[in-house]
Amino acid sequence: MKFGVFLPSHGPAKSPAAVRQVAQAAEQAGFDSVWAADHVLVHEKHRDFCMIETFVTLGYVAAITQRITLGTTVLVLPQRDPILAAKQAAAVDQYSNGRLILGIGVGWMEDEYRYLRTDFHQRGRIMDEWMQVMRVLWSEEQPAFQGEWISFEQGAFEPKPTQEGGPPLTIGGLSDAAIRRAATLGDGWQPIHIEPDEVAAGVAKLRAWANGRPVSVIFHGRASIGEQADPKITPISGSIAAITDKIGRYAEAGVEHLLFDFYTCPTADEIQEQLETIASEIMPALQTA
Repeated sequence: MKFGVFLPSHGPAKSPAAVRQVAQAAEQAGFDSVWAADHVLVHEKHRDFCMIETFVTLGYVAAITQRITLGTTVLVLPQRDPILAAKQAAAVDQYSNGRLILGIGVGWMEDEYRYLRTDFHQRGRIMDEWMQVMRVLWSEEQPAFQGEWISFEQGAFEPKPTQEGGPPLTIGGLSDAAIRRAATLGDGWQPIHIEPDEVAAGVAKLRAWANGRPVSVIFHGRASIGEQADPKITPISGSIAAITDKIGRYAEAGVEHLLFDFYTCPTADEIQEQLETIASEIMPALQTA
């Protein structure tokens, strides 16, 4: 199993300095990846979801790290212009020398869609078309596309991403529609904050609908070492032994890449302490199990 860390580009510890500290600490500790979330303009009632812009964050992290994979968890793709998003993702992939995983999802904030002048109620269909647009731009020498919302021909889109065909597109979401999209159109599925038995049920659907296509499973869960927390809010919590056992259950459920989200930590120092404990006491135990 691979292991990743959620960056403090939002949450109590949010700051450019915290992002730098956590990204470099995660790479130094031996984690495989670091991840940034995405929201642009949220309603006042969702102020906790204000964050530093995703692509800018990952471009910055690309410059201050050497090997660690960079990911989005997840970019709300239907409320962004897909041509611009494709260009931004290509740039991050170039600057990082092919280290980007683009996690994408349809989102859930209707107000944000309205603010960004996009259609919340057609976001699933928009998502499917936007994925096609991005892959055409990333892979075709003279890209052309005729869709329901976007059409272009005789295009020139350079430079391409470092990864041939573009970065992997992994699909966030827990609905059957999201799982089916991951199985049939995506390169991976990214469930969030659910228990191992729920992951296993989703993976069973994923494998059935994928019909032999290789689709990875990346799980994003809030984590806290120490006191046992409410599993509905923080599914990876408790003692070292309890967390090690829980991660083993996620692996049995089909998770291949597990992302620790230390959202409740108020400072970058506390996030670093938690991730270093996982790297020194949990990851070695899982590797020898």
